[in-house]
Parts: sequence; C-alpha cells; structure tokens
Amino acid sequence: MKDVTIQIKAQEKASRIELLIRFVYLIPLYIVLMVLSLIAIVGIVINFLTSLILGKRIGALNKFVVAYLKYSYEFSAYLFVTDERPEIIPKI
Repeated sequence: MKDVTIQIKAQEKASRIELLIRFVYLIPLYIVLMVLSLIAIVGIVINFLTSLILGKRIGALNKFVVAYLKYSYEFSAYLFVTDERPEIIPKI
C-alpha cells in the first residue's frame, strides 16, 4: 500500500484546560463517528458485493470509506496522542 500515509505529531506536554475541553468535545465526535461507522459498514458490504459481481468498485463509496478511515484516525489521535482537534463533521 503505497498510498497510505499517516502523520501524527505527538505532544509531550499536555494542557490541563485542553483535557477538560476534550471530554466535552469528544461527545459529538463520538456520535458522528458511530453514525459514520454504520454507513461505512454498509458501504463496505455494497462495495464488496459489487466488486464480486461486477468486478469493479463504486467510486463514491470508496471515497466515503476513505473519509471515514481518516476521521477515525484523527479521532483516535486526538483521544490519545495530540491536542490537535479534528473537525466535528469530516470533509467527504
């Protein structure tokens, strides 16, 4: 996989105020992530079936699944590693 690159800048020093804000900010992020994951699962299944039957993938579903994966990595990085906040609604 030559196209996958992930760059996360880990921060050693943590802001206490940011940690308090993080708890509140994670609630809408988590809700959006769960909705996106349900849609992404449906998209993955549809893409699997179309590639199995037709021999090609649906481009829009691929783009959505890629956006979901990027968003989930940004969410995880914000949760554990960095203070850099992801957007609540991802760019698709």
